Amino acid sequence: KNDGPEKKKSDDDECWAQLEDYRLLLIKNIEPSRITPYLRQCKVLNGEDEEQIFNDPNVFIRRQKVGVLLDILQRTGHKGYVAFLESLELDYPQLYLKITGKEPARAFSILVGEFYILYQQLSAGGARRWTTRRASSRCANHELRKQRERVLRMREERDRLWEKARALKEENYGLLHELTRLSEEKNGAFMSNRDLQLEIEKLKHCLMNAESDSKIHRKPSQDMVWSLQRENDLLTSRIQELENSIQHDRVSIQELEDYKQHAQAKHQELVNNLYALRRNLQEAEQLRDKARKDHLPDTQEGLKMYRARMEEILKQMDEVIRERDKAIATREEYHQENSRNLQDKDKYRKQIRELGEKCDELQVQLFRTEGEVLALQTKLKNCAHQVCRIYYA
Repeated sequence: KNDGPEKKKSDDDECWAQLEDYRLLLIKNIEPSRITPYLRQCKVLNGEDEEQIFNDPNVFIRRQKVGVLLDILQRTGHKGYVAFLESLELDYPQLYLKITGKEPARAFSILVGEFYILYQQLSAGGARRWTTRRASSRCANHELRKQRERVLRMREERDRLWEKARALKEENYGLLHELTRLSEEKNGAFMSNRDLQLEIEKLKHCLMNAESDSKIHRKPSQDMVWSLQRENDLLTSRIQELENSIQHDRVSIQELEDYKQHAQAKHQELVNNLYALRRNLQEAEQLRDKARKDHLPDTQEGLKMYRARMEEILKQMDEVIRERDKAIATREEYHQENSRNLQDKDKYRKQIRELGEKCDELQVQLFRTEGEVLALQTKLKNCAHQVCRIYYA
């Protein structure tokens, strides 16, 4: 039972021992990259073996790579030996003839060559598809990143607009509060104006009462003068009658003297009464003038002061109303200007956002175009490689 494996191992060693005589010749003439595709197709090499041959930092000379390739094939036994000879028959017919002493089988070489070309085409197609998928994936990743950036910008814009709306809402509440306060001040000013008008009417009424009182005080003095004048006239007429009676009756001198004395006394008494009445009239006129001077000037002066005060207050109220209207107009202009600025700002922000979106779309189109260009370049390289293969074949 053990004779079979041992015999097989001895046959493998014998085969590779025959190639050891030609090892230097093989190392000198073989290019590893030329025969490795066929060896891998024969499944005597794998990806790790190729990685060791071509990418090992310790193996960087072509002859060293050929030596490593022969060592790896020797570990595969007779299968590796047959595959290596077939690769020599395909790519190095002179070496194959020198080692085996047999002519290369051309028919077999053509079939294997066709198979090799087909394999290279399939490999190129897979590489092209992989490159295309890679370019498409890269474009999709760029597009996804741009869309994410766009969503992030839109969220930031939404948050900023929300904060702005809240600030405007608070400002609106403040303006409503200010408008309410101004309305209350306006109502208070109107109430003060009405109170002042009522006070002016009251002062006018007091002035009219004072004037009527002065007329009432003046009227008794005139009546007294008129009564004294009437009494004086009556006394004068009485004296005249007495004088006439004296002249007509011609009474006795004694009687006349007595009567005269009595009349003179009476006349003197009347004169004294007249003087007293005139003095009383003069005193009454003086009192009237004094009362007029004492009462009327104070009332007129107070009325003038109140009128001046009312006029000053009305002027101040008019000035306050003008200042308030001016402030309201200025605030309205400011709000209108602010509103226009906000509208312009929103318009410019919208234009910037539209330009940003257009820029993102152009970048996405650019990435897609680059992917298409890469795919076309890959396809062009594959076509050129196929043309070269056909030409050399």
